[in-house]
Amino acid sequence: MLLRFIAAVMAALVIPPAATAQTSPAPASLNGFEHRDAVLDDGVRIHYLIGGAGAPLVLLHGFPETWYAWRKVMPQLAARYTVIAPDMRGFGDSSRPAGGYDRKTMASDIRKLMHSLGYDRVLLAGHDWGGSTAVAYATTWPDEVRRLVVIEAQPRGPWNEQDPGFREPWFYGFHRIPGFAETIVAGHERQYLTWFYRAFANAPDAITEADIDEYMRSYGAPDGMRPGFELVRALPIDVENNRAAMAHRIGLPVLAVGGDRSFGTRVAKNLAPLATDVKSAVVENCAHFVPEEQPAKTAELILRFFAENP
Repeated sequence: MLLRFIAAVMAALVIPPAATAQTSPAPASLNGFEHRDAVLDDGVRIHYLIGGAGAPLVLLHGFPETWYAWRKVMPQLAARYTVIAPDMRGFGDSSRPAGGYDRKTMASDIRKLMHSLGYDRVLLAGHDWGGSTAVAYATTWPDEVRRLVVIEAQPRGPWNEQDPGFREPWFYGFHRIPGFAETIVAGHERQYLTWFYRAFANAPDAITEADIDEYMRSYGAPDGMRPGFELVRALPIDVENNRAAMAHRIGLPVLAVGGDRSFGTRVAKNLAPLATDVKSAVVENCAHFVPEEQPAKTAELILRFFAENP
C-alpha cells in the first residue's frame, strides 16, 4: 500500500503541468432548470439548480464532481418532482469556507437551503460523499426525510474497524495530510481528476473530455481542490457522529445502490448499523459513477422507490 502511494505521488510529480484550462464564465445549463444561489446564516453560499414540479427531491453529488454529475438523470426526475441539485459547500459554484467538511455540517447546509425554499420534509438521493451526506441528513433529522437513496457510498463508522475486509483507498492517505495534496496536485489537477474518472468508471465515455472541462471549471480554480481533500480529513468527525447515530437507527425506507463492478451489495451492508429498513439494488455493467454510467437505470430505480407507498 505504501509503495503504491509513493509511486502515485511520484507520478504526479513527473507529469508536466497541464496548460491552463479554458473555462467557461458560467456553469453548464440544463433545459428546464434554473441556476440559483442562497446565502446561509453562517455566510456560506450554496449554488443549486432547481426545476420540475411536485414534492422536493434533493440530489447530492460526490467527489470529484458537482451538481453536474446528475445532469443525465435530472430531466426524468423533474417530470414527477421538484428537483434541487446543489453544489455542496466547497464545490462547484458554492463558496469554499475553511472548514465544515464533515458530513453532518454539509447536511446542515442542505437542510438550511431546503428550509429557505419552504420545504421541511424531502426525498433525498446522494452519490459517493453525497450519499454519506444524505445519510447524515437522515440520521440527524429523520422526521424531515421521507425516503433515502444512497448510491455507491459507505458512510464511515466504528463498524468499519471491526470489518476485516474494510480497506481505505490508497489516495486517502495522500488527501489526509493538510497542505500536502494541494501542493503536489497544483498544476496537475486535470490529470489527477481524470485518473478518478477513468479508474472508477466502467464505460470510458460516461464522463467525456467536455464533462471534465465542466468539472475543471471549479476544481481547476484557485483553492478548488482543497475541499475534496478536506472530505477525508473530516472523517474522524463522521465516525463519532455515526457512533452516536447507531444508538437510534432510523426506520425510514432506504434504497442502497451499488455498481456490480464496484461496491455492489456492500452499500446496503454498510448502512445496516444506521438504518433498519434497507433494500439493496445492484446495477449491472456499472462501476462507481452510477448516475453517469447508467442514467436510465438510475432514474428508474429512484422513481420506482420514491413512488412506493410507505
